[in-house]
Amino acid sequence: MNVIQNLWAVWDNNIRNHKISSRDELKKVLLGEWQKITPQITKKLATSMPKRMQAMLVTELINTGVATVLYAIGFLVQIIVWISPPIYTSYRGVNIAAGVFGIFNAIAYGLATMLLYREWKSTRTN
Repeated sequence: MNVIQNLWAVWDNNIRNHKISSRDELKKVLLGEWQKITPQITKKLATSMPKRMQAMLVTELINTGVATVLYAIGFLVQIIVWISPPIYTSYRGVNIAAGVFGIFNAIAYGLATMLLYREWKSTRTN
């Protein structure tokens, strides 16, 4: 996400295209490739930030949405265990605790998904 890291990656890729066999040659290649980095390259990296931020936001939105669904499924499984006849009564308290945990997590992740969606929608560029 960092522009500087992307600039280093461009520089590194350009350096790796050379066969370097000595320290002096390495120094020459490093300086030569650094001088080849133009203001247009840095401007392109900087102007691509909004698009990359959108991609990161969409990824986070999808991950949080999936976690919400999984926690809701876990909560539903716990409800089924609560409703079922108490065959293993010693585990009933554990299942109730897990179900309550699932409820709170599903609510928290659902709220986070909603907030991420709102942010994505408000900052979306076409």
